[in-house]
Amino acid sequence: MSKDNIVQLSPPCRDPSAVDSGEERDRPVVYTDDQPREVLQNTLKVLADANDPPVIFRRSGQLVGLTFLREGEAPHIVPQSKRRLFRLLIDVADWRKKTAHGDAPSSPPSRILDAILEEPGQGILELDTVTAVPMFGKDFEFINRPGYHARQRLYFHDAHSLAAAASERLDISEARQLPLEAIHDFPFPEDADRAHAVALIVLPLMRMALGSAPTPLHSIESPSPGSGKGRLADLVSVIATGSPCKPVTMSGCAGENRKRLTSLMMTGAPLILLDNIPQDQILNDAALASVLTTTQPADRLLGGNRIVSPKNHVVWLLTGNNVRSTLEIARRSVRIRIDARTDRPWLRNGFLHSDLLDWARRQRPRLVQACISLIQAWIDEGKPRWQGTPLGSFEEWSAVLGGILEVAGIPGFLGNIERTYVDADIETEEWHVLTQLWWERFASASVKASDLHDLCQRNELLAEVLGFGGVRSQVSRLGRALNRNVDRFFDDLQIVQERGVARSSARYVLKRHESRNE
Repeated sequence: MSKDNIVQLSPPCRDPSAVDSGEERDRPVVYTDDQPREVLQNTLKVLADANDPPVIFRRSGQLVGLTFLREGEAPHIVPQSKRRLFRLLIDVADWRKKTAHGDAPSSPPSRILDAILEEPGQGILELDTVTAVPMFGKDFEFINRPGYHARQRLYFHDAHSLAAAASERLDISEARQLPLEAIHDFPFPEDADRAHAVALIVLPLMRMALGSAPTPLHSIESPSPGSGKGRLADLVSVIATGSPCKPVTMSGCAGENRKRLTSLMMTGAPLILLDNIPQDQILNDAALASVLTTTQPADRLLGGNRIVSPKNHVVWLLTGNNVRSTLEIARRSVRIRIDARTDRPWLRNGFLHSDLLDWARRQRPRLVQACISLIQAWIDEGKPRWQGTPLGSFEEWSAVLGGILEVAGIPGFLGNIERTYVDADIETEEWHVLTQLWWERFASASVKASDLHDLCQRNELLAEVLGFGGVRSQVSRLGRALNRNVDRFFDDLQIVQERGVARSSARYVLKRHESRNE
């Protein structure tokens, strides 16, 4: 997209009526030949005073502004450029220098612009996120006034006049019915999948209310292409932002992925979709695993050296066919499975809404109203917390979203978690099988990696671990995998490494702990 297609907010104006009438504005004067510290302080004061209503902000130590990539969509947070800052400053102040003949015209010094871009002053307001829908902020404060909210450090852009619709509440039965109607045509095999889809629709409207509590990766998956995974992600995005998702692909480099995810969070994007994970790969990305449970990750931006630390207020989505992942990703995920039970799901017809996204755009005020009403109904009930077993590391998300669905009468929340672990983490299941065969063959006797390699080969286990090299290479890889799993339990069997043995001759034993099954 060319820069000409980017529509930015206009610079602030102290007295719009003076501009309209053609009168000269009474602007402050900054002398550029004063001491540098004084010039910087005066410039920062001018900038802070003129920033009303605010159009520039601080985010993770950067000076940023709001940019519209397309008319009618929510703005994105973008770093303020030196040229943009220069134009803004000459619009809000007169720049002069003293000469022997009196004052002469001047302009903001380049070194002052660099200093402000490097470290904005405390007078510049902080901005954590932007939203295109009324929503609940921290302490469940309801935000439906367009513009900047200092306490929440949030900017609400109401492009489609949603504030008026959101001010009226629906009764609980109607509020429940609307999101269920939106997902009516998705063939969910279990109540849990449907419950998680509704929870995902509701989450963007209350993500800020969860504060620093992390939220899991919403894994939208199916057995085959064309089942509607991307359509469901787009539906959630249309309700939350007014437009479909902008997918992100993962690279094979964890360092690049970490910078890419950090850069996306810096834009204030409310949703990030990791699209179409390859079926022949096991999702094993340390950067993704870390960011899902980190409230304020710190990293360099993609293509730069500056370290930033944006707050993680993102709703994370992933799509793929029969997604396989390591346990580190699986335990940070909640699954939404779509199964049309046909070999060509894209040929299905007879939908309740033939063009779902068009219907969602037209019904967006009502859908937003329904989500807000579901959250408000839960608040009115005293915010009862869900009492089921929470998703580890996401206890607050589990208690709140589970409570909202329980008040709404939508069953199944977190009902498929164990199956998610089994289906997604094939390697762990293979270790369960291997340790059982290991116990049957060797019991508590000491064994080497080469002994277990034979078991793996005969029973076609851990192919991803062993790789495609020769026997020596495979034994080495299995030995490293055993080291990674030392002291880990598989059911009631624990892998233990013998002490005092050289690494090249490492030996392992299984210990059975009967009490774990009692």
